[in-house]
Amino acid sequence: STEALRGWAEEQRARATADRAEIAALLPTVPATSPFAAFYRDELVRLQFVRDGARADGAVVFALVVRAPVRVLMALGAHAPVRLVDVGLNANVPPGGTYRGLLPDDVDRLSDPPQRPLPPH
Repeated sequence: STEALRGWAEEQRARATADRAEIAALLPTVPATSPFAAFYRDELVRLQFVRDGARADGAVVFALVVRAPVRVLMALGAHAPVRLVDVGLNANVPPGGTYRGLLPDDVDRLSDPPQRPLPPH
């Protein structure tokens, strides 16, 4: 529902605002040559982007996790609107397992950068 999406967007904005304020306060305490300083500066930009972009009326991308026989998943992956199908060894998700979002270039393989790149600004 639009109301649920609005609540989600408000929550994301609030979290990004709080996280950004915390990092902004921490950044001056880190030496400029420290690798953490660059990470914190990138986080400030990323969190600003989240804060500015989390809107209930924005574009939404849907993703699904499905369980099916391998042959069905392989056939699904052959359809043009489907960007990626990762066929696993079985349908079990380990405890603490996580699902990660796709990057625009992840068409047939999920990339594994340590930090997701920021959108152009």
